[in-house]
Amino acid sequence: MSIWRNPATQTNGFAKLMVHDNIVTGSINVRDSRLPLWAIISTTIREGWEEVERGWSPTKHYGFTKEDLAHFLYCLLEQRGEFGRLLLFLAHGEDKSDCGWWEKKTHRRRVMKQLQRCLDALTKLDSKEAL
Repeated sequence: MSIWRNPATQTNGFAKLMVHDNIVTGSINVRDSRLPLWAIISTTIREGWEEVERGWSPTKHYGFTKEDLAHFLYCLLEQRGEFGRLLLFLAHGEDKSDCGWWEKKTHRRRVMKQLQRCLDALTKLDSKEAL
């Protein structure tokens, strides 16, 4: 099973961030660098942005600031209802897995069920707008 696109694709879905299937195994990275957000988030929270700057210099090298990170995390965690639950299930699966969450059937099934709930919620909204 593959969760990566073939051929590899770059997706820019949020300012100054991107995912590329061939860069850091498809992690969310700062711009087109090899700096994944998961590499700096713990340092940011535990030791502060100054320590991130000392270690990786994202502001200098990529124009990515602590405000950029804060805004992305705010927007990500602002998700509500079924979409908030999806984030919880993804994080839980990652936390409990020694490989990717998608490698374990129980995590895969839970995420699939939640994804369907998200799709159903969006479908209901589309149906209401069509009236």
